[in-house]
This record gives sequence, structure tokens and C-alpha cells, in this order.
Amino acid sequence: MCSKRGRLQKLKIVKPLVDRVMPITAQEDPEDEEEDSPSRVALRVLNVLSTSFPPQQVFPVVIAHVLQYMQNSDPMFRKGAMLSLAITIEGSVDYIRPQIGDIVTLICAGLSDSDTAVRRAACMALGCIAGK
Repeated sequence: MCSKRGRLQKLKIVKPLVDRVMPITAQEDPEDEEEDSPSRVALRVLNVLSTSFPPQQVFPVVIAHVLQYMQNSDPMFRKGAMLSLAITIEGSVDYIRPQIGDIVTLICAGLSDSDTAVRRAACMALGCIAGK
């Protein structure tokens, strides 16, 4: 894995991968929570990237999308933003520490969202921060 990770880092492929995966996080999930969906798989990819690569390569790219998606009128994008944030916090705890106030403010915006799914996703993100 280390040699593969090193090769990917040298190719600077993390940003293009995140850029491609983030829109998929906004896709509709099936009713069956056991069923894989593109959005669930995309979130797993973000998890692998955030725990396998240096946070300075992953988190800034993800947070840029999160900020953009939180401005979107479609609640699926806002939900995807909050879930993506929750997922990437795990691999970025020390890196995000100086930005924690801004991140909590962002999560609070999600907690105040008019859409239930966005509020639920924001609760998950808050739980990830509180758990670290």
C-alpha cells in the first residue's frame, strides 16, 4: 500500500479523485440502507483517501467542495457536503484543529438547515468532531 500511496502522491491524483467523487455524494440513496449506492461508495472512497493520504492533500479539496455545496439550493448537495465533512474529519483531526471554530460554524449551519436529511448529516459531522 505504501508504494501505491507514494505513486499516487507523486501523480498528484488525490485532488482530481476528490473532484470527481464529491458530486457523487449528492446522489439519491436507495431506501434499503444495506444496498450500495453511488453516494455511499463515494463516501467510502473519501474515507479511504482521508485516512490514507496526508490531510493537507485531502481536506482542503474536500472543504472547498463542502463550502460550495452548502450554498446549493438542492438539499442533496448540502447533505453530501455534511457527510463528506464527517467522513474526512477522521483522517484530518490534527490538521483541522486550528480551523475547528470555522468548521463547527459550518456544521451549525447544517444543523439549522430546513431539510431533515441535511440536519441528520450535520449531526453526524458534529459527532465526528466531538468524538475526536
